[in-house]
Amino acid sequence: MSETVNQPQSDLGFEYNPYEPGFDANPFPIFRQMQEKAPVYFWNTAQAWLLSKLDDIVNLMRDPRFSLDRKYWEFFQPTTFKPEHADYVLMLDNGLWNVSKGDHARIRRLVGPAFSPRAVAKMRDLVQQTVDSALANFEGQEIADISTGFAEPIPMGVMCKLVRIPDEAVPIFRAFAFALLEASSAWIANDEFDRIIAPVSPGVQLLRKLIHERREKPGDDLLSDLIRARDEEAKLSEGELISLVNALIAAGTETTTDVICLAVYNLLRHPVQLQRLRSDWSLIGKACDEVIRYDGLGKVGVPRYALEDVEIRGTKIAKGKMVIGLLSAGLRDPEVYANPDVFDITRDNSNSPNYGVGAHICVGAHLARLEIETAVRSLFERYPNMELVEEPTFGRHSYLRQIASLKVRLNRS
Repeated sequence: MSETVNQPQSDLGFEYNPYEPGFDANPFPIFRQMQEKAPVYFWNTAQAWLLSKLDDIVNLMRDPRFSLDRKYWEFFQPTTFKPEHADYVLMLDNGLWNVSKGDHARIRRLVGPAFSPRAVAKMRDLVQQTVDSALANFEGQEIADISTGFAEPIPMGVMCKLVRIPDEAVPIFRAFAFALLEASSAWIANDEFDRIIAPVSPGVQLLRKLIHERREKPGDDLLSDLIRARDEEAKLSEGELISLVNALIAAGTETTTDVICLAVYNLLRHPVQLQRLRSDWSLIGKACDEVIRYDGLGKVGVPRYALEDVEIRGTKIAKGKMVIGLLSAGLRDPEVYANPDVFDITRDNSNSPNYGVGAHICVGAHLARLEIETAVRSLFERYPNMELVEEPTFGRHSYLRQIASLKVRLNRS
């Protein structure tokens, strides 16, 4: 195996820094330089290898020589949690990222049917009602924020209805969900951790209470279905059941919110494409898939850890090293996509790994698509003359280009 010395950043003429001002607004020039000059790039800040070519990224996702389990990282040190963090630790230990390969497959088989194309098709009315409720927030407004006023309530609202959270408990569930998302950030200082995860225990207690109630009186909802799998066939432990609800929240809320915002933003920026969509709404699926390809929301991918020495494009990746595939870069790979920097809603992205590949492909992809497509179409049908007021602002996030504000002038008439 050949040996490649980590190339000094100064020799490349650029440096990958996803946290510098302006990166979130347009990371694609840096991504292109990585593809051209260092497709296997050593990021000193994180002591990680970064992959920017699509084939390498897809291979990484499938390669059994890499693990998602952090304990295989060369710098891994077990975290010591306080006793009051027990509920948080319960979810970490039973989460889909941490369980064994066999347990991961078993849990996904249980939840998969609930998010199959047939099952999601039955959720269409529920999603439309949730979108209409979000649109009602704009009544009487001239200037509106698509992010906080429209996109954010939709995926969380759908999930609350699927799990059948009582109205009075929704604030607890929301706080629980957002605490879990914030806790995944690398920006957390030690003295902030207790504050951030404070809503976790109340959320876990809420789920335990709901599980007890659904056992006594099951219903036609996702949580009841999972409880039946837990109790009747002993296919889920209590910890796995609670962690699974957590995973569905984490995977299906924040990212869906961001894609809705990016869809609205890119369609308003490309009026010819928007007019094409308005004249043929059958293109809505292709349009939303093109948004994800063209303006990917990830700025750092999911870390994987080498279980043995591996070579990628002549570069030695030593056992224990962290390797990250930059999917947002790969989705603009000129060796895979013709005119990758052109936004084209008629492009065929059916083979694009927008929602991942292999064992960790997004289990809620069909629901996410339904939410995004319904939200985008409903918004533009309600406000056909909508205009951008200003460029979006981005929030401080470890791994997502998270739109914090996207202001538009609604111009309904």
